[in-house]
Amino acid sequence: MVISCKYADSVGGVTPHYHDCHQLLYIVEGKAKVSVGAEQTIAEGGTLVLISRFEEHAIDICSARYRRYVCRVAPENAVQSAENYRLLSVLFNRTAQFRHAVTVGDPAAFEEAFARMATEYAQGQPFSEEACDLLLQQLLIALYRQHPALFAANDASERAEIVRQIQCRFAENCKEKYSLSTLAAEYHLSPYYLAHVFKAITGYPLMVHLQSCRIAAAKKYLTETQMRIGEIVEACGFSDNSNFSRTFRRQTGLSPKAFRERYAR
Repeated sequence: MVISCKYADSVGGVTPHYHDCHQLLYIVEGKAKVSVGAEQTIAEGGTLVLISRFEEHAIDICSARYRRYVCRVAPENAVQSAENYRLLSVLFNRTAQFRHAVTVGDPAAFEEAFARMATEYAQGQPFSEEACDLLLQQLLIALYRQHPALFAANDASERAEIVRQIQCRFAENCKEKYSLSTLAAEYHLSPYYLAHVFKAITGYPLMVHLQSCRIAAAKKYLTETQMRIGEIVEACGFSDNSNFSRTFRRQTGLSPKAFRERYAR
């Protein structure tokens, strides 16, 4: 689950950017203006910020002293099992009460857990990956106990499992031509009920979530491969180049070409 966990105490401001992973940013000391999508928050020491792979974000440091940890989580692992999903879904599902930046009730305990995770990641000892994953689970359990309203999938209900399965399908294969009606029929639900349940749990309409998965996949292809735009359009399930370019610009503010030029590795 955990891709990396790192500590820094001399970080400059970060302009709007994205990562193809979910993130937990924990501010140990200092003050920063954190922008995630359209939401802006002044975050101080003891603040945990939750960012999904779909959300562009920026950080403007507002204090001379600033210390933080960043933990990055693989998006595919978050939906692959019901056990992981109940906790990890807080990184990408959005309840009506959700907010990106939350003040934790026991800052010292959160700092210790992040510090242990960063040490495990840096040292790379046997079973470090497993240790990092366990520490992440402990952090999210502590967060749930303090802020349960942030978690949409906080039960093991049948409807939550259906939503998880659909999210997993979108993450693994966004190329397929899905529709609300065909998915509803597969799960023996009415389209209205599936649409209602999906939005209630994730915070997004079903087809909007699918579109976000397709844009996330397109970003990955644009920055990590030399695939032509037409190939990316087909691989991500868009109907044609014009539809892809229009949707991509609307979500990112950049054309696919400009995005590749800015972020290509």
